[in-house]
Amino acid sequence: ASGTAPASRPTRTAAAIRGRRGDGGGPTRRVPIPRGGDPPGQEAGGKPPAPTSGSAAGGGNGAETSLDIIAPPGKLGVVVDTPPGGGAAHVSDIKDESPLRGKIKLGDRITAVDGEDVRGLKAIHVSMLLGSKSRNPQRRITVSREVD
Repeated sequence: ASGTAPASRPTRTAAAIRGRRGDGGGPTRRVPIPRGGDPPGQEAGGKPPAPTSGSAAGGGNGAETSLDIIAPPGKLGVVVDTPPGGGAAHVSDIKDESPLRGKIKLGDRITAVDGEDVRGLKAIHVSMLLGSKSRNPQRRITVSREVD
C-alpha cells in the first residue's frame, strides 16, 4: 500500500463533490427572492397587485385583538405590504371580488398562516406562503386588528 488511491478509482476533490450537489436528488422548487427589498405591494398568492386607489387604514393607539379568518381555496384578492419600519405584513388593499371582503380589514396585520408564525416574514414571503396553500380546502389566517 503506497498511500495513493488505486488507478481504477479516481480521487474525488471537494470541487467535484460540490459540483454534483443537487444532481438527481429529487424535485426541487426554486422560489424567487427579490433583491433590494419588497415591491410596494404583493397580492396574496404571489401576484403583483392591479392598480387600485385603496390605502391602508390604521395608525391609532387602540387596543388590539387577534382573530382567525378562514379563507377558501383559490386567490384571495388581498394585497399585503411590509411596513416601512418592519413588522408583520399588513393588508393594504382588498379587491372588490375578494372572498374575504367583509372578513378581513385594511390595516389587519397577518401574524400566522395555518398556525405558522409569519410575523418575521416580509409581505412577499407571506403572499408566497398563502399562494402555496391555495389548493388547500381552507386556510386559517390569523390577524391582529386594532379595536375601534
